[in-house]
Amino acid sequence: MGLRAGGVTITALPSISGDASLALVRGACRAGFDFEVTLEWEGQAASTGTAHIPNCASDELEDLSVVEVKATGEGAAPPRGLAPALAGAVGAALEGLAGELVVGGRVE
Repeated sequence: MGLRAGGVTITALPSISGDASLALVRGACRAGFDFEVTLEWEGQAASTGTAHIPNCASDELEDLSVVEVKATGEGAAPPRGLAPALAGAVGAALEGLAGELVVGGRVE
């Protein structure tokens, strides 16, 4: 993956589930989705962990919330401010993906 956020790199998406659709709205093709995402991250000093975003909906990308951030290893803690940084990065990536699916009002 290689997506960076909050001083860490998102390394994998071990779980992503939900629905996606393409709809014709007022003559324009639009992508819609509602996903549940679990991601793995890696930070400095060999810190690693997971994060869970239960509701990644295409119409609520500005309001994504990471409900659980875990760090692995004894005494490990996620970096401060990681949850909102991950939510912003994942939201931006999903918005970009939706834009790539629909180009010029046509499904590619």
